[in-house]
Amino acid sequence: MNDLSLRIKELRKNRGWTQAKLAEKIKRSASAVSSYEQDVQQPPLDVIISIADALGVTVDGLLGTGDTITVKGLSKEKKDLLELLVQEFQNPSHTGADLSLQQLEILRRLIAIFGNG
Repeated sequence: MNDLSLRIKELRKNRGWTQAKLAEKIKRSASAVSSYEQDVQQPPLDVIISIADALGVTVDGLLGTGDTITVKGLSKEKKDLLELLVQEFQNPSHTGADLSLQQLEILRRLIAIFGNG
């Protein structure tokens, strides 16, 4: 299996969806989704876009050429905070048992911004 077929299957399963559920979302048959996941057939570009949108990822992420996360409908402040959180997990400012001041500040901001709905 190629990376695309593996990513489609993994992302679908992570959402708890059957092949039929993904097929419904992208307006294709379950057998088509199965053929994409088994690397029997490559989905055409318009279907790749539909799959990425249905699974909530970027096309680059689905193809393995970029970030997989896409964030829709969030303010710039919330997007910036999420980016800071991702960066902190990728390159922690502190790796001890206790949280660093930067990590505590990120958590405080998360609660303040997202806790208000």
